[in-house]
Amino acid sequence: MNSQTWSIATINVKGINDPEKFDDVIHWIESEDLDITILTETKLDPTKAFHNFNKKNKKYVACWTFDCDQPKGSGVGIITKKSTVGKHHFLTQNPNGRILQAHFKFKGKIDLVILGIYGPANHTDKTSKNKITHHINNFIHNKEKTFYILAGDLNEDPEQHPHTPIIDRLNAKGLHTTYTDDHKQIPTWTNTSGTNRQLDHIYMSTNLFFNNTDTNIKSTEKFFQTDHMAVITNINTSHILREQSLAKRKTRRKKNFAEEILDNTNNTQDHWELYKKTLEEEFQDPYINNPQCDIDFAYNKIADQLGKVARKTLRWRESGTSPNRFTRTETLIYKLRRLVAKYNHQFLTQANPSIQLQTINDIRTLIPDVQWTNHHPINSVDLHLHIKQT
Repeated sequence: MNSQTWSIATINVKGINDPEKFDDVIHWIESEDLDITILTETKLDPTKAFHNFNKKNKKYVACWTFDCDQPKGSGVGIITKKSTVGKHHFLTQNPNGRILQAHFKFKGKIDLVILGIYGPANHTDKTSKNKITHHINNFIHNKEKTFYILAGDLNEDPEQHPHTPIIDRLNAKGLHTTYTDDHKQIPTWTNTSGTNRQLDHIYMSTNLFFNNTDTNIKSTEKFFQTDHMAVITNINTSHILREQSLAKRKTRRKKNFAEEILDNTNNTQDHWELYKKTLEEEFQDPYINNPQCDIDFAYNKIADQLGKVARKTLRWRESGTSPNRFTRTETLIYKLRRLVAKYNHQFLTQANPSIQLQTINDIRTLIPDVQWTNHHPINSVDLHLHIKQT
């Protein structure tokens, strides 16, 4: 799969307690090169699933849920490829055997939330339906850098069922189905009597949905048996990866521009007394050992000794994460020099006095507490010389 694209799939596996079928499902995931897979009706105890899964592969990260009271009608698994999505996993929530929620954090303060849902086949089971809709209502929110993917066997077909509370709640929360009009007549479930329904769905938030999604409904009969079809959606994730790249560059910039400076806030009088005492004990006059040395050599030797003693006795801190490499004083001096040079050019070219006055006012604004002007007229040689001298 292209590094800019994620492949997301969901399928009702009709139980994977059989180790051979479990392996077949994993083989199918690898063959399809899926980044995110939501399995429903696993009928698999999470402890057993964890043991079987971790023992046999290192390419994926998985989490599971299961209802002990209804083992034949529950179970959800979320499997993510470690190299693309799985390595970002940090939290799993499994309120019951029909809901599984996995959280992933990416650089750039991006959150991805994947929900696996297995809706009850019995439409009179309002308790299970209400738990699912309540969870969706409470945990899906419209946030700028939070992406939602919800998938599974919802056991709801909007074209065939008069009541679809789960789908209605997803629509109300602003999530979008990955199905298009071309998919409406394609079933994902067929029973032995020939009844067809589109029960398996993939929904996602707007910030994912409108990035070139492509959905297919495919059979898995070459790998394992189930009466459901797999729903596979490919989405473009360049905007997520771009945010990660920007975050990495920002981190590099912070690291590159960080430098140690004196921590004057925490340097007490005792620190400075220690600095003075140590300097007196260790300082060596460069002219004693080399009376013929020049001024530059002596200066470097003295500066080097001052720095070493300061490192040993005073407290230091990093200059922070600002990309500005200069102190406020250095920046102020730089701006003043630019303005004085600008004024100098205006005076020599005899620019309009009002323009010269504006530049002088800019200088005054930059250093409001410094008295540097005098009684000379604005467009006078005396004022010009006075500013240059100042």
